[in-house]
Parts: sequence; structure tokens; C-alpha cells
Amino acid sequence: MAQGPRPEPRRTGTSAGLLELIRQLVADAAALVQSHLDLARAEIGAGARVAGGGIALVAIGLFALCLAIAALAAALVMALVPAIGPVLACLVAALLIAAGGGALVMFGLSRIKRSSLAPRQAIANVGQSAVMLMRKSRRTPAATGGNSKGE
Repeated sequence: MAQGPRPEPRRTGTSAGLLELIRQLVADAAALVQSHLDLARAEIGAGARVAGGGIALVAIGLFALCLAIAALAAALVMALVPAIGPVLACLVAALLIAAGGGALVMFGLSRIKRSSLAPRQAIANVGQSAVMLMRKSRRTPAATGGNSKGE
């Protein structure tokens, strides 16, 4: 027995409305994801700018240490040699210069630590958006007791 072609299922107003709701939900979700990505990029960029300032301070501090070590060490040692001898003069000069350079590096590192590269606002918004999408998905005709045409 050969069977004829099966008839196409009829689309009722409810199923057509449901399909439109699903299409709209997918479009809204895509737009929401894009806006979250844009926000995350903006937050990461702002955090990188703050960290960049701290990194620049560390680099400047290290460069200044390299330039100043030779001149300061020589001058300090020459000034201390008559009072405490050459060995102790070199040790005192090295400790004083290291303390100054270390202070600059620590200040720069503290600025880097205060900066945040994590997109905190975008992360917080993802949770809120998920709740909003779940609420919107529950507003289907079956959940509200009607269909999309208001019948």
C-alpha cells in the first residue's frame, strides 16, 4: 500500500506567534551579548590605561636608578671614605641608592595593583540580563493563557 504525501501541518495563530517570539528572543539575546562585549572591552581598556600609568612609573624608576647609580655611588663613596673607610662607604652608598629605587618600584607596583583589568560591570550585567531573558521567555502565549494575536 502506497501512502500519499503527508499534509503540511497547519500553522495556527499561536504557533506563528510563538515562532515570532522565539525569533525576537534570539535577536534580543544576540544584541545583548554584543552590548556586553562592548562594555567588557571598554572596561578592560580603562583598566589597562590605569595599569599603564603604573607600569610607566616602574619603568621610569628603573631607568632613573640605572642612570643615577653610577654618579651617586661614586659621589657618596668619595664623601664617606674619609669618615668610615672605602668598604663601608661602598656598602652605605649601595643601601641608600637601593632604598630610593625600591621605593619608586613599590609605588609603581601599588598603582598597578589598584587597577583592575576585569570587566566588573559587564560581569554584573550578564547576570541581570540572564534574569531578564528568562522573564521574557516566560511571556509566551501558553504562559499568559492567550495567543500572540490577542484572541
